Amino acid sequence: MDNLNIYEEIISLNTVGAPSALATVIECAGSAPRKPGAKMLVRSDGSIMGTIGGGKVEMKTIEAALEVIREGTPRTVSYSLTEEFGYICGGKITIYIEPNPVRPRLVMIGAGHIGKALASAARFAGFRVAVADDRPEYATKIQVPDADETFAGNADEALAKFGVDHTTSIVIT
Repeated sequence: MDNLNIYEEIISLNTVGAPSALATVIECAGSAPRKPGAKMLVRSDGSIMGTIGGGKVEMKTIEAALEVIREGTPRTVSYSLTEEFGYICGGKITIYIEPNPVRPRLVMIGAGHIGKALASAARFAGFRVAVADDRPEYATKIQVPDADETFAGNADEALAKFGVDHTTSIVIT
């Protein structure tokens, strides 16, 4: 698997607000199924892209990656490739797991001149920006180019459409 596909998937997940973790083999000793640099992306539902070698080591790494996603803290795990893990090669593998957290999101109601300026500042500050306005001509990518999402409708409809979770801030302009 080409690592570029993994990085593209990380970007796609981040765009839609889905956290993930990237597991990278950083050290091998003796015989091991993958060499340093091998990568595996773990999504928050436990599905993966790429591989760090398969078997019980991969299963244990997925479990650790899910904890990294929940905690938001990177960690390093090491495994001896013994029969306990379904290997007989006797090597050792060390894997670094880093979280790819969700960028915080700003849901902004109002896409006039203040909303447009605030969307630009919020994007610069690292937010995913969702903008709604009950005036369809204002709720467009042309009017608010820094918005990741736009919606023409009232505030109640917008909040229902965009959804609100622990990563969401709401501004009414």
